[in-house]
Amino acid sequence: RHPNDPTPILVVTADADPASLDRAYLAGATDFVAKPLHAALVAHRIRYLLRGSRALVELAQSQRSLSRAQRIARLGSWEWNVAKDGIVWFEEIYRIFGLSRDQFDGTYEGFLARVHAEDREFVRNEVSAALHEGKPFSIDYRIVRPDKAQRRIFAQGEVTHGANGKPARMAGTVLDITERRQAEEALKALARQQRAAAELGRAALRGMDLPSLMNEAVSLSARTLAVE
Repeated sequence: RHPNDPTPILVVTADADPASLDRAYLAGATDFVAKPLHAALVAHRIRYLLRGSRALVELAQSQRSLSRAQRIARLGSWEWNVAKDGIVWFEEIYRIFGLSRDQFDGTYEGFLARVHAEDREFVRNEVSAALHEGKPFSIDYRIVRPDKAQRRIFAQGEVTHGANGKPARMAGTVLDITERRQAEEALKALARQQRAAAELGRAALRGMDLPSLMNEAVSLSARTLAVE
């Protein structure tokens, strides 16, 4: 049967040796009962298999809904097993980073390699502080995709400690805020331009002569461009 088919298959067999059962499971069997059959036991097995099948279907639906919601929000979840250095990304993070699953090795250093070189030490320090202090973190940083495109990321995370009191896991979210940050910068640039135009207008109203007014315009433009 198809690997994604959740329909349970109950095998009835008179030969319950391990080799026969292995062949049945490899063929797609979910469970088995051996002859002679007992009606109550068979009914119990069927109810159990149907309940498990429904749970698998509901879990798959929930995962698809979560993936769809994260894709729409450009929000991805992640979890890091600190002791084993194993990072698990939900699907949306791969899309945000522009990576396929085989392009990320699931390690902390593998993640840092995708962070912009100018932001890498900052991210490393913030994560280290969170691990040692046990406090949640919220940071902005840039990543570089394989095609050299840069994205702006807002990340949050929190630490879970093991029984020995040491950091065991860290989990959190990644949000792509590139367009939002670009819009914010555009609004700031517009505000600076409007302030410069207002200052130039006030200078004209004060009766500044034309050469001085032109010098003032050049000076304001230079300061505006320098800030941008």
